[in-house]
Amino acid sequence: MEEYSFSGQKNDEKVVLIMNQHPWVMIKPALKILAIILVATIVIKITLGYSSVMGPVYIIGAVALLLIILIGGKNYFVWQNSIMVLTDTRLILVDQNGWFNRMVTETNLENILTINHAINGPIRTLLNFGDLNIRASGVVEDEIIFYDVYNPYEIQQAIVKAQSELHQDGSDDNNQKKSVLHPDQSQNSKRPILR
Repeated sequence: MEEYSFSGQKNDEKVVLIMNQHPWVMIKPALKILAIILVATIVIKITLGYSSVMGPVYIIGAVALLLIILIGGKNYFVWQNSIMVLTDTRLILVDQNGWFNRMVTETNLENILTINHAINGPIRTLLNFGDLNIRASGVVEDEIIFYDVYNPYEIQQAIVKAQSELHQDGSDDNNQKKSVLHPDQSQNSKRPILR
């Protein structure tokens, strides 16, 4: 598996999963782009029928191209930068809403209370994507929601597995710390308590 890193990553923190929204969320922008192409084509055909001057055609084509680049670029930027990062200790949700609006929600795995997912509708069922709802203590919102994620059940199980591994590692570490912090009192050695 490829090793990932990110800004703000803690020492010894390992990335378990990085997930974007399902590509299907790009269908609405794609339909807008197709509508722009269709309208621009119709307007160009009408303009060419009434005029032999190509100036308006170039203007219409340039405006249509600019709109396509803006709509497509913005939506791809939002899709690419809206991610969920699951590490072995925490969950980070980056929600990009437009060019200049980003919200980052972070919670430790031990603060997660419940995780559920919902897949509604025939297209979501066929393409296996839905919403992941996470309740966590210490989060401002009621729930952390990651919309339109591919295979939400597997992501839910990955979070549960990371939680259980964190608790197992934590219990092993606590047992080791206890044995180091509380040496056997029957020995009269002058060993330091902390090594």
